[in-house]
Amino acid sequence: MSYQGRNVNDGEPPPAIIAAAERDYRSMCASVADAMLGARRVAAERGSEVEAFAEVYFELSRINPRVAGAMGAAAIVQLAMRP
Repeated sequence: MSYQGRNVNDGEPPPAIIAAAERDYRSMCASVADAMLGARRVAAERGSEVEAFAEVYFELSRINPRVAGAMGAAAIVQLAMRP
């Protein structure tokens, strides 16, 4: 996988990450769906996409980094899988 033109993955994810993905992916997708509803409410209240992003980013920064990262990964995969 590349990120901003850099190769950030030199191989397959370690077994512990694969096991966590198999265990957590569906619940992270549900968390993303819940977060989307909250983000829509925030965006409607704020009226600015940047202000909504700032608030969502702030809230995610306050939770467990592993959970925030898993939610971000789930959201990216969900977006990537859309036609």
